[in-house]
Amino acid sequence: MHKLMRTFQIQLSLRHVAAALVLSMASQAHAGRFTTAEFGPVRAEDIADLVTEAFTQRFPANRWSIFLYSSVTFSGTGQPSCHAIAGVTPKGQDRFPVHSYASHVQRMKPQSMSPGEQREFAATCARRVIGDMMSDELDNVYVSPEAMRRSSQ
Repeated sequence: MHKLMRTFQIQLSLRHVAAALVLSMASQAHAGRFTTAEFGPVRAEDIADLVTEAFTQRFPANRWSIFLYSSVTFSGTGQPSCHAIAGVTPKGQDRFPVHSYASHVQRMKPQSMSPGEQREFAATCARRVIGDMMSDELDNVYVSPEAMRRSSQ
């Protein structure tokens, strides 16, 4: 798997300015900066509008990353499935999170998909899982490996 680590920063363009205006009218404030450890076709820009300001305050980009795994697979009969897993990890560790959120969607109709369509389909799962993570109590989002070991003893 190709591993990519980057900091997402909003770039000014007419499209981004328009999107920012729409988002500013929403009832919930969205974060402007966060870090991701991405594995798969989904990128930070696919989920950026779901990351809240409360999340980025609790998990600042200089110390934490959103772990984001995404994939699209096809059954033997051609039915596409998307999978996504998300969680929080200390920045730079890129480890699978101890506590994670997962989503899976399968289409019943066989179909082929271009790489762009596969990315959009994978984003469906990723957006669900990021939404679940953002709606959880922020104190529950990250569990350290040490705390997990202590609780299992």
